[in-house]
Parts: sequence; structure tokens; C-alpha cells
Amino acid sequence: MMENDNYRIFKAYMSNDEYIVWKGKPGKGKLFKAEDIFLIPFSIIWCGGALVWTSIAISEKIFTFILIGIFFSTVGLYISVGRYIHKIYRRKNTRYIITNKKVLICYKNKISTLNRSCIFQMNMKTYKNGSGNITFEDNQPFSKNEDGFLDFLSEKVSLQNIPEVYSVYKILIEKPQ
Repeated sequence: MMENDNYRIFKAYMSNDEYIVWKGKPGKGKLFKAEDIFLIPFSIIWCGGALVWTSIAISEKIFTFILIGIFFSTVGLYISVGRYIHKIYRRKNTRYIITNKKVLICYKNKISTLNRSCIFQMNMKTYKNGSGNITFEDNQPFSKNEDGFLDFLSEKVSLQNIPEVYSVYKILIEKPQ
């Protein structure tokens, strides 16, 4: 019963002639990415430097430097540890549904929808255990955010850490009805 409650929010975003083809959620594991080989040592150095800065500022009682140190220490802690905790929390609160017409992604109460007929390109990354990610590419190399600026850091719509990713990919490449 609890599982169905997690997917009830999607009903409002589905038309009467729409039906669910697949539903799921991100699997556990795969917290680390390839770029972490650089980010982890960088974050340790960042955190160490920020903590040294902060301790010197506290011993010298320079309030502005203390604030700067606290800010950089907080950023360093997020980069080194917090982003993994955040990733686990996001996965726990994310649900996916593929209908005959759309891909719906729900994080907490925020819904992202993507019409299957508008999917320009999909990329699939498979891991050794059969799980993986499916990323939907935009047909523009750089998208603009609401301010009109190029948004190089925008997160692409994706289904992340899906168990048996190839079976989901096969569903998506079928022509939508």
C-alpha cells in the first residue's frame, strides 16, 4: 500500500488515455562517479585549508575572516561529505514512471515531465551489475536558464541508477502511442 502512495502523485499529470508502462526508483549504490578521483582529494585539501584559515581567524579574533572561514569550511564539508548524503536522500525520495506518452520524474512533490515523442536523444550508461543511467539530451548544445544566460551547469533530465537499465531503455526506444 505504501508503495502505491508514493506513485499516486503522478495521476494528476496523466491523461485519461495514458497508462503506466514502467515504474521504479533509483537503486542503492553507485555513489561515486569517475570525476570523484579528482574531487575527493580536492575537497580534502579545500576543507583542510578552510579549517586552518578559520582556526587562525578565531585565534586572531578577526570577525570578517572568521565568517569567510566558516563559509569556505561549510562548502568544503558539503563537497567532501554532504553531497553523498544529499545524493542518498534524493534517491530515497525520487520516483520514476514511464507511460505510453511521457516520462515522469518525481522528487518529493516536484514533477518533471518529458513527452516521449519529443525525446531528441538518449544516452545509456550500464554498470557491471546491469543497473545504469539513462540521460535525455536536449537538442540544443547549451540551454538558457530563466534569466536568459547560458546554463552550463544545468542538470539534464535522467533516470539514475535504474536496476536492469537495458529493459527500461528498450521500453523508451519503442515508439510512443
